[in-house]
Amino acid sequence: MNIKIKIPHLQGIWEAPASKSELIRYIAIAMQCEEESEITHVSWCNDSYTMLKIAEDWGADIFLSEEKIRIRGRKEPQSQLFNAGESALCLRLLIPILAKYNGTFKIEAEGSLLHRPIGEIISVLQEMGANITTQNQFPPITIKGPIKGKHISIEHPITSQNISGLLFALPLLKENSQIKLNKLISLPYIQLTLSCLKQAGITIEANQQLSFYSINGKQLFKPINISTEGDWSSAALFFAAGAVSGNIEIKNLNPQSFQADKAILHHIAYQYKNRYFVNRQKINGIEADITHCPDVFPALMILCLHASSTSTITGTNRLIYKESNRLDKFIEEFSKFGAKFSLDGDSLHIRPPENILSATIDSHNDHRIAMAAALATVGSTAQVLITNAESVNKSYPSFWEDLKCLGAKIEIIEK
Repeated sequence: MNIKIKIPHLQGIWEAPASKSELIRYIAIAMQCEEESEITHVSWCNDSYTMLKIAEDWGADIFLSEEKIRIRGRKEPQSQLFNAGESALCLRLLIPILAKYNGTFKIEAEGSLLHRPIGEIISVLQEMGANITTQNQFPPITIKGPIKGKHISIEHPITSQNISGLLFALPLLKENSQIKLNKLISLPYIQLTLSCLKQAGITIEANQQLSFYSINGKQLFKPINISTEGDWSSAALFFAAGAVSGNIEIKNLNPQSFQADKAILHHIAYQYKNRYFVNRQKINGIEADITHCPDVFPALMILCLHASSTSTITGTNRLIYKESNRLDKFIEEFSKFGAKFSLDGDSLHIRPPENILSATIDSHNDHRIAMAAALATVGSTAQVLITNAESVNKSYPSFWEDLKCLGAKIEIIEK
């Protein structure tokens, strides 16, 4: 579907949906534990359903209700075929998890994930004893294990999700392992993984820089009974839009969260009294490094579009292998609003327009492009038409409804 949207001002209370990133990690834990786990405050989005289907194919017993998920898992997978859908996190957690076992497994994928390279995890797992074949470094993937614990060094990780996958798998091996990272990226996401694993009884020793991990083998997952945090990735967009032209009360966020996109708070003024409050304010030129928080980039683009001067965002190479080439596609689409862009190595310079233009924006089936573009014209007279607006279902199916409740004028145009 296509959606036409205009937002003179945002006003009201917004409650953050549950974090799919955290939920996927909890499901991956629960499906490997023979005792029953319970997860409340659930994110019912496409990626979450993908991980639930993986758990079902694994052999877990799953009981769903509107507010919670109960899962009784198994120590070993009952299927040789899995589908990661369009979820990179599901894929990258599952590859090392399956490599633990003496068997042959195939992981299929769909949509944009078929065009996202697997990365260095293949060579790492082969070094540990796995036999892995791919379609020219892309899914589908065939894995023959088992791997054995080893001291491994990773020179140039392209995503922290591969590290998270190893941290999920290595504690369950018979042998001890060590991981050395020679480049650090997306550290908050690794902290989130460590936190989730700790709650399931897994012990991993890491140095302060999170560049070295010592992992004892022969560990087992314990059942979890936990509530999923609110999603800071979605919240960052509303913080940005509220700072441009809003008066929003934001609920259901953990101020102590490890989620990386909490970094949006470095760039706006806000109040916190058991919940967050953000109002219209002057937006100065942004200086930001997204090496450790690439998913905050869409929210920063909203701020840059309305800033009083040129902004610079570094670490932009982290954007290339997302649902789209997010760097190229944001430049292509946000140029339509009148912004001017220039690249200098790993740095992107954004000069805001004097007046934001109305535009037709192609989401490129990327949920974050669709959501950022929807909020980009807030407080202006411009309106935007977004194609393939259903792409938000990947992470936030109720986005359009929630936005309308805050004062957005939305018209659905069927294709």
